[in-house]
Amino acid sequence: MIKDIRFKSYKKALFLIAVLMFSSGSLNAQTAEDINFTKALSYYNNKDYAKTLEVLNKLKSDEVFDIYIDYYKVLSNYHLWLKDTSSTPLLRKARASAETYMLKHDDKNIDFYENVANALNELKRREMKVVIISDTTFIPTNPKYDEALKYVTALEYYQNKDYLKAYETFKSVNRGRSMDSQTDYYELMSLYSMYKEKPGTKNWKTELQKKTSDFLTKYNAKTKYHDPDIHSKVSNINKSITPVSKRQPYLSLGYEGGLIAPYGIRFEYMSKAGLGLFANVRTSLAKDQDILNEKIIENKNEVMVGPVVRLVDPWLNLNLGVGAGYYSSLHRNDYKGVLDVGKTTYLATYAGLTLKLGKVGLSGGASFMDIGEALFKPEPTIGITYQIK
Repeated sequence: MIKDIRFKSYKKALFLIAVLMFSSGSLNAQTAEDINFTKALSYYNNKDYAKTLEVLNKLKSDEVFDIYIDYYKVLSNYHLWLKDTSSTPLLRKARASAETYMLKHDDKNIDFYENVANALNELKRREMKVVIISDTTFIPTNPKYDEALKYVTALEYYQNKDYLKAYETFKSVNRGRSMDSQTDYYELMSLYSMYKEKPGTKNWKTELQKKTSDFLTKYNAKTKYHDPDIHSKVSNINKSITPVSKRQPYLSLGYEGGLIAPYGIRFEYMSKAGLGLFANVRTSLAKDQDILNEKIIENKNEVMVGPVVRLVDPWLNLNLGVGAGYYSSLHRNDYKGVLDVGKTTYLATYAGLTLKLGKVGLSGGASFMDIGEALFKPEPTIGITYQIK
């Protein structure tokens, strides 16, 4: 038995009439149909359902008010039947009214839809037969209100905290209607309620993670049926059941320099999987004349790139790189009496570690020129980076 049917549409209907009355700037714009519809609403509000139907049945079909007229016909017939539930004629008349509404209007108005579906659900329980509309017209079971009955039945299970039945019934409701968001939401909430009762059930948690993720994607802010409050609630559920991984991707930028080439830039990226990439560019910023004047001993320009591997999650990374460089130093030929700058290019390798302290990264390593020949004299490097993303 239906415990409650909402009638908040009564004020909406009166408001709509007022808008139409005042839109022309004069109360004289109110037609006889408007007056009669207002009168019908007044009868309905006073629970005089027979008078309500008497007035509504005389009203002409109207593009704006048609759904309101049919809606209050359904509720009036339903309440007349509630006064005498043993009356088969009243039962059939109420059911015919409800099914006619569903065929004409379906779920154009969600509030109306739920109320009519509730009424129809109760009426179909009482008589599982073909509905007589008139002496010659018959309407068999229609898929539109069959789905409505599934939806309302599932809602009743949910309200009665029978979440397993609610979940299974919501899953059986065919999609492809404007009620999809409501159906998907209550299906998800039924599953969430079961999970809260038995959080150790692994299958429910996995299914819930998938459904919350799908819901947030399907009804995002760009979609017609996006509801910020519901979206926020589902988002919070998703966060509460999704394990937070320490392996968060990041992008860092900062400084790295060495004993020979002290001026440098370091870039570092780490993926969620624990593999990343680093690059550094370093230079001495020295001129050949400075070397000839022996202000400095050598000049070095170097580019290095390579993989980053997370050793200890989340704070210690290994860096291995390869690259190339350009090296200059003073070249003295005493035999010829020549003093010039000797220049050479070389292949470079690099090995180092990065210590992550929050968003700050401290790096240290060694750069090798022609590692096969000069393994014994690496250039130590040190750097600091800051996570920008």
